[in-house]
Amino acid sequence: DYKEIKKEEVKTGEDKNKMWRDSKNNYLLCGYGRICYSSRNYEYVYSNLLYDDNGAFRNNFNKILADGKVNGISKEKAIEKMRDIVKSNGIAADNAVAYPLTVKNLTKLSKMFMSDKEYKKYMEDKTNEPLKRKFYKKDEAYLVVMNVKADDKILCDKEYHYGKRAYSGSFCFGIVSTSGVEFFDAEGIYEKLSKDKDNITILSEKQAMDKLNQRFADIISEKVKCNSLSTTYITVKEKKNDNSYAVIPIYLFDVTQEVNHKKSGKKTKVTYENTLFLDAETGEWLE
Repeated sequence: DYKEIKKEEVKTGEDKNKMWRDSKNNYLLCGYGRICYSSRNYEYVYSNLLYDDNGAFRNNFNKILADGKVNGISKEKAIEKMRDIVKSNGIAADNAVAYPLTVKNLTKLSKMFMSDKEYKKYMEDKTNEPLKRKFYKKDEAYLVVMNVKADDKILCDKEYHYGKRAYSGSFCFGIVSTSGVEFFDAEGIYEKLSKDKDNITILSEKQAMDKLNQRFADIISEKVKCNSLSTTYITVKEKKNDNSYAVIPIYLFDVTQEVNHKKSGKKTKVTYENTLFLDAETGEWLE
């Protein structure tokens, strides 16, 4: 019994998306390169727990969540359910990993999102939406995360700019409880790709690091530190009026920079984190 929500009712800030809602307040959203389903339960129980302070989907669940078993469903069944969904929708995604959202882990994520002090203040304001804090066995579920692929290449899961276009990162994840699928989101998914070039030569890691050092060579007092360097792939629009995409290799740098700020006569250090993209074939920065 899904019915389309007319454009004037959609407040997502996105254009060219369509959204439907059923009588139980489950939602389905479709847009270019994206499909998303959310149950009525998702918004109240899980929605605030999966993202960091910058609003980005967390990439460290393996470090912050304790291992455990979820009430009423196995890890294997949760992964199987996600694989069935991506297969039936023609989405190229693989390397599924399941994280247990046990009562203990749900509580930890909730407190990472909002401290006890902040929560108390939040709840005192009766105009705020209800926010779940106490979790039960019936809330337990598995969070299943998968890599999105273009052919056999794993795509980058971070947002990036290429020329005049901004692209979402490519990611796919879902939440499976004993009640079924609570949430599923696949974004940055592609169907039509251009043919590979016959031969591609990419920069070596040393050449890539040299490019980074050259970029910040003039900075003396506030040095930039490279925390990690990795290779991955992104998709870029092949032609202006064509809906096909090319897959290109990139070097991905995670960097931090400490900046001195002077406030009220005191000097404080602020650390900025950033992700930089270098075309591994041409040596040009993508920004």
